[in-house]
Amino acid sequence: MAKKNKAGLLARIPRAPEYFEENARAEWTRLLKILVEDKLVTTLDLNVIEGACMNYGIYRDMYDAITANGTRTMAEYIDERGGNSQKQGELTTLNKAFDQYTKILRMFGATPAARHTMKLSSKDSNPDDDDPLGRELGL
Repeated sequence: MAKKNKAGLLARIPRAPEYFEENARAEWTRLLKILVEDKLVTTLDLNVIEGACMNYGIYRDMYDAITANGTRTMAEYIDERGGNSQKQGELTTLNKAFDQYTKILRMFGATPAARHTMKLSSKDSNPDDDDPLGRELGL
């Protein structure tokens, strides 16, 4: 007996939010292409994906600002500003945006550890497979 799809499972990539700038829009398309093809995203997930892409856009904007669009290194940027990376607003923003981006992506299996904990149904999965560590950790 075939399982029913989750309600709202996306069959195509929806249009990116209008306010997205170039980097966020490109990431929206890239991520959703993968997630839609792998049947890992529903309409309920779109706000979370929006947050990930927004943070990716912020990260890239800060990286471009810090490196002056590739004309200097991050080390040169830090050195130009006194050598203390902890006091650089652009670096703090870059790091926080990337941290938020990666936290969201882990929810969709963007790392090997995250994929291992995901409950994916597959015609190739074997219900007799035993994962004692996963069972012990409640995964």
